[in-house]
Amino acid sequence: GQSCRKDADDGTSFEAKELEYGQLDKRIQKLEEEMNKQLSDDITSKEIEKLHSKIEDLDKDMDNIKKETELYKNDLRSFKNELYFIEKRVKNVDEVWKKGEFLKKRSNLLLPLNSY
Repeated sequence: GQSCRKDADDGTSFEAKELEYGQLDKRIQKLEEEMNKQLSDDITSKEIEKLHSKIEDLDKDMDNIKKETELYKNDLRSFKNELYFIEKRVKNVDEVWKKGEFLKKRSNLLLPLNSY
């Protein structure tokens, strides 16, 4: 077969087959770059899906925390009410105790000294 030879101005020459291989090599390199880009996009998509899943899990956890916090708030209100009633009863007992002490002192003053 005949060979197609291209002579360059600087004295170097190459055959058409070499030109085809060079272009083919560039095309293969370009395809590899596209495939790598596509692959990296797929990995990124998978990572994004994982992130979305984690965000959904965090959202569920936050909802659970909110519910638990509401339960704690209700318990706290209940404890505050109970504490209020206990404080009120303690004040009443304290007042009764003070009245009893006052009456005891008063009765001691009223008793004649010879009655012991």
